[in-house]
Amino acid sequence: MIKTITLAQKREWNFYINNAFVHDFYHTWYYHALDHSGMAMLFVYEEGQDYIAFPVVKRKIPGAVFFDLSSVYGYVGPIASKDNKYLNQNFINNFKREFLNFLKSEQIVSVFSRLNPFLNQDPLVGDFKGVYENGKTVVLDLTLPIDEQRKKYNSSVYDSIKKSKKKVSLLRKPKNSRISKHLSLSIPRIWIAYSQLIITVLAGNISLT
Repeated sequence: MIKTITLAQKREWNFYINNAFVHDFYHTWYYHALDHSGMAMLFVYEEGQDYIAFPVVKRKIPGAVFFDLSSVYGYVGPIASKDNKYLNQNFINNFKREFLNFLKSEQIVSVFSRLNPFLNQDPLVGDFKGVYENGKTVVLDLTLPIDEQRKKYNSSVYDSIKKSKKKVSLLRKPKNSRISKHLSLSIPRIWIAYSQLIITVLAGNISLT
């Protein structure tokens, strides 16, 4: 069974995201509500208790009767109700087939989505044969003292920060703010390659292989 959930269905959107095995804030209804580039929707393929949910943004192609699918700024990609390694391959194949059928029925000719480097989404999209590595992202351990963090900065980055301090005023939030709680999370500083999913579809001639 497939569902296409829009921002008007906030409760359903939140249900599938919050009950996924893992998700990021990029997948949330709140983050998608900030995007105005097109119509945000959550594509859901479901079999019994298992599901794959894929947030996308549908956009009209100017001067054409076709559409494309993009994603909000950041790292999105599909997520599932359980750890990917426990999902049946037939279930993943069915998701692929239904998603491609959805593209055909909605006259969508291309899909672009940055995958989340922390969520191991390749098993969900690898069979589309449209996954490409595209750069790296860096994460800093914010639990370290600020002096220790700065030692890990690239010299040119550190120089830019020092120069910018002379030009801007910094707004500091109270220690009990949500931002402070978020920054208190222990996140290791690592380089991770992220991937992007690109599906190009010839209108009316979609391959389901």
